[in-house]
Amino acid sequence: MLADGNFREKSESASATPSTPPTKPPDDRGESRYHDDRDRYLVTGEPSVLETIVQWGLENDDFEPTLFELLDELERDPKQYPPKRDKLEGARAAHLMYRGKRYVAVFDIDDDVLEVYLWALDEHDLAYRAAQRRRGRP
Repeated sequence: MLADGNFREKSESASATPSTPPTKPPDDRGESRYHDDRDRYLVTGEPSVLETIVQWGLENDDFEPTLFELLDELERDPKQYPPKRDKLEGARAAHLMYRGKRYVAVFDIDDDVLEVYLWALDEHDLAYRAAQRRRGRP
């Protein structure tokens, strides 16, 4: 699930997933952020990235894997993607294809609150540049 956009309810294939009571109190900004399963990570991110995901569609077959499959993997096991080095030290990247082009989802993991934060989702070079800028590193 993505914070501020429950994608599980928007996907027909995932609509059978039952939701459970909230497991996390509101954050320090007064926003409620919950996830359905204590051993899954909550996927959040830059508002522009989340909006783009909604526009592209979770089940869009032009993506391999689909965005739904990618987000599900990030919820279940974000550490399967190795940490980056240099300018993106500590961040991780999941690769996917979109109409024959290499795309990348760049994210950080916060194990203390079981959260994955998406910095960028775009074509390979554009995603890395956007993530560097958004993370505040030149």
